[in-house]
Amino acid sequence: MSEMKPVVATTDGSAHSLRAVSHAGRIASAMGAGLKVLRIVEASDLDGGSGDAAAARERLEAELQHELRREGLTGDAVIESPGKGEDVTATILRNARDASVLAMNTRGKGVVASLLHGSVALGVLGKAETPVMLTGPEILGPPVAADAYRLLATTDCSEDSSNVLRALAPLLQPGRFKVTLFFVHEHAPAGTDNAAEMQAFEATMQRQRALLPASVDVVLATRDIPRGGGVDTAILEKARDLDADAIAMSTHGQGARKHAIMGSTATAILGRSPVPVIVARV
Repeated sequence: MSEMKPVVATTDGSAHSLRAVSHAGRIASAMGAGLKVLRIVEASDLDGGSGDAAAARERLEAELQHELRREGLTGDAVIESPGKGEDVTATILRNARDASVLAMNTRGKGVVASLLHGSVALGVLGKAETPVMLTGPEILGPPVAADAYRLLATTDCSEDSSNVLRALAPLLQPGRFKVTLFFVHEHAPAGTDNAAEMQAFEATMQRQRALLPASVDVVLATRDIPRGGGVDTAILEKARDLDADAIAMSTHGQGARKHAIMGSTATAILGRSPVPVIVARV
C-alpha cells in the first residue's frame, strides 16, 4: 500500500485561518497522512527591507511551527513566495501537487485576501486535482476527537455528485472514518409519485455507496422536505445531529431537482457551517 500523500493547508497567520489548519490536522490524522502548512508571502515583503530574505523566511517558519505546537499539531511549515510569472493561485496549486487534500480558509488578509472572493477561488477550485477543504466565516475549532472522523457526504443522486465520493474513496481508512451518505428529497409537484421517485433515488444511493471502500462504515440517510424548504438548512441540521467533522459535496452536480451543489446551496452551507466543507470538482 502506497504512503498517503500529505494534507496541505494554507494560512495567512491569522487566528481564523489557523482554525482551518486545525481541521486539516484532524483529517490528516484520520487518514494517517502528514500535514504541510503553507504561508504565502510576497518576495518584496519577505525581508521587510532588511535585505536578508533567508533569515526572514526562517523566522516566519519558526513562528508557524510555534502556532502548530500550540494547536497540538505536528507538520511541516513552509513559507513560499510566488515565482516569476506566478500568481497566488499558481503558487497554491504548485505546492498542492503532492497533496491528498488541500485546505483553505475563505477569509484572508494580505496576499491571500481575495482567496475565495474572485479569480483566485475559481482558479484553485477549477484546477485543483485533489479534494479542497474550505472553511467559512462561522467555522469553529474541530470537535473533540471521537473514535472516528465523521463525514457527511451529500448527494443529489446525479452522476456528477458521485465525484466527491470517487475523490475521497482512496483517503478513507477503515475504522478511522464513519461516512453518512445523505440525500435531501424535495417533494415533487402534485401528480408525481413521490414514493416511486424515492425508490429510484435510494437505488442510486446504493450504487453510489459502492464507490466507497466496503471496509469503511457507511450509512445511507434521506430526508424529505417541502419543495423550496431549504436544502442547505437540512444538510446543516444533519451535520449538527451527527456532530460531523466535515461536509463533503461535488462542486456543481445537478440532479432531478436541478439545484446545483456548489452553486447557491454550497455557498449558503459554507457561509453558515461551523465545520469545513470538502468539495471535489466535476
